[in-house]
Amino acid sequence: GNRACTATMRGALSMLAIAMAAHSCAAFAPAPALGLVRRLPAPSALRAPLAKLHMKLYTRSKDNLIRDRLKKSLEFAGSKVFPAGAGWQAASVFAGDLGLASTSLAFCLLVGIGNLLGVFIGHSFSTFWVKTFYKEAATNNLNNEMQVATLLGGAAFFSGAIHQPALNAMHGYGFGASFLGVGVACSFAFFFALRALRALLSWRMLAIVRSDYRNLKADAQQAIAFGVAAAFFVLTDVSFATNVFATLVGITPTIGSNLGLYLAGMTTSVGFMLAQIVTAGLPESRAWIDAYPKLTPGK
Repeated sequence: GNRACTATMRGALSMLAIAMAAHSCAAFAPAPALGLVRRLPAPSALRAPLAKLHMKLYTRSKDNLIRDRLKKSLEFAGSKVFPAGAGWQAASVFAGDLGLASTSLAFCLLVGIGNLLGVFIGHSFSTFWVKTFYKEAATNNLNNEMQVATLLGGAAFFSGAIHQPALNAMHGYGFGASFLGVGVACSFAFFFALRALRALLSWRMLAIVRSDYRNLKADAQQAIAFGVAAAFFVLTDVSFATNVFATLVGITPTIGSNLGLYLAGMTTSVGFMLAQIVTAGLPESRAWIDAYPKLTPGK
């Protein structure tokens, strides 16, 4: 009887010792091992440096995002916006040589075609150039790029065609009103044309994304950027007595055709870039330019 009691006591003590050891280990076990999510507060001496490091990393990431957007915007301006402005001006000179009045439908159609060709040729040429001289872009699909050029060029046609009627309608109200009126009219024309062309072309052209809410906002931002570019083209109009920019970028018959093409492309590109600078600080994936790949591969 004493032996059985002694064995029982030893067993109970052994179990108690095991339980206490297990409890002690559990107290020092990592939180994930216990199925818990526990965050130990950082010592006060580390909080400030950690906060500064987080802010530095966030600032660097934000700076990289803005830098990337501005780089792509410059590429977009050089390959599409500048050629569009120059194309519009070249078409207006050609229309003038034909004796067409700036109030005629034929004049508006011709300058719209000039805008279209500027965007289409500029995009196509830049894509072909990059594909030829950059090994990283050797697999680029030129057929897809032609489809994108068709979409953007088509929208540019309507924006370019409405430019002169809007300018004619607002001219009597002065330079400021004409600047604003042209910008608004060209923005709306580009936007509605872009939405309509997406619906029409996406059924046959697989590179064109169908209309949805996400690209609705992106198309609106892009249309505003093109509208600002069109508004800045008004700076070249020397018929306004209050246009203080006419002495710098005014296009007159005496300056020569080549300089006129350059001024048209330059002013529209400056307007476009100013619009892009305004949106460069938006959160990631909120700016329309984010959807466009870099024209030149690499960093």
